[in-house]
Amino acid sequence: MGASNKVLAEEVVPEDVLVIREGDQIAADARLFDSSDLRTDESSLTGEAHAVHKSHRPGEAADDATARWPSTMVFAGTTVLAGQCRALVLRTGMRTEFGRIAALTQHIDKSPTRSQLEIAAVARRVALLSAAMGIGFFLVGHLVAHLTFSAGAVFAIGIVLGNVPEGLLPTMTLALAMGVRRMARRQAIVRRLSSVETLGSCTVICTDKAGTLTRNAMTVRQLWMPAIGSVEVTGGGYRPHGRFLCEGHEVDAGTMAAVQSMLRVGLLCNEAHLGVDQRGEPIVIGDPTEGALVVLAAKAGLHQDRELQRRPLVREVAFDSHRKRMSTIHRDADGSFLVMVKGAPRELPAVHRHG
Repeated sequence: MGASNKVLAEEVVPEDVLVIREGDQIAADARLFDSSDLRTDESSLTGEAHAVHKSHRPGEAADDATARWPSTMVFAGTTVLAGQCRALVLRTGMRTEFGRIAALTQHIDKSPTRSQLEIAAVARRVALLSAAMGIGFFLVGHLVAHLTFSAGAVFAIGIVLGNVPEGLLPTMTLALAMGVRRMARRQAIVRRLSSVETLGSCTVICTDKAGTLTRNAMTVRQLWMPAIGSVEVTGGGYRPHGRFLCEGHEVDAGTMAAVQSMLRVGLLCNEAHLGVDQRGEPIVIGDPTEGALVVLAAKAGLHQDRELQRRPLVREVAFDSHRKRMSTIHRDADGSFLVMVKGAPRELPAVHRHG
């Protein structure tokens, strides 16, 4: 194969070969032909912020039966959480799944709100009533008062205009504006005045919890160790600041050393790492669960780069749905090897028994 080059996403065309690694954002819909423990974040397509296993071998991913899109494909707008792959570009631009969703959002029909429907109904009734009254008074003025045609017409038009509720429109606008002001005080942004009335008419609200009702940031709140028991961890989000509490008190040096020993396993046997976004806020690059372990270790004073320098990675056996665990082998300072394992509790005792 030829050499790999970095190109802009807009320059990618069908039949190009993408070389994708951890942390990359995929620029097109492509079919995998080579992959190594690839996991992607497809929340931009599905709204679910969890890692999706991808493989170039059909049926290898555990969630193939329930996935909406095939596990042998990667899609534009998604991000690689772990692993690497090579893929053949099939679709770009608006022909991708992301582009199709974007096109659907541009063709949403805006239906009138309940107040708009009611105002339209009132307007029709007032118009019919005013027209009927105008015709009636025109006939009465012509037949009873013997008004001329022009005088009767002017009289009828006056009756019609007198029935028009001219104050209805400014009253409705003022009421909606006051509603927008009240919502603004509660940190709610409303783009259209009619949206205030729509919210007031709602009886059921459906919402996605990730990032809406929650912060979309996984955080470890509690640890448990056989010799120590339960240890609570303070702090939220991806900021590495927090305290370790045992029965409401700060843990002592001996307990913290044992906690660090356990957290070091989760830190080294890990594919995620911390980064910062454009605003300087901390983010996790990789699987959110593994990222929570990296943040937890940082709260205990363990830094990933420093620990990897002390114990370099020799080999990694990635997590899969059959083993239900992940293993890494590291070289210690004295030349010996350390095996770090994390995974399902039922699987770890078997690892211990076999040494």
